[in-house]
Amino acid sequence: MPKRSGEEALAALRERGFDCRVAMATAVALDFDILGTGFART
Repeated sequence: MPKRSGEEALAALRERGFDCRVAMATAVALDFDILGTGFART
């Protein structure tokens, strides 16, 4: 996200009335298994 930080993105979601869980990942290796973290649901 070159134009806003994670905090700014989360604030924008909240301002728009979204009340949901948010997980953010950054600088992750290409072989990182996001599904293994427990955050993602399939």
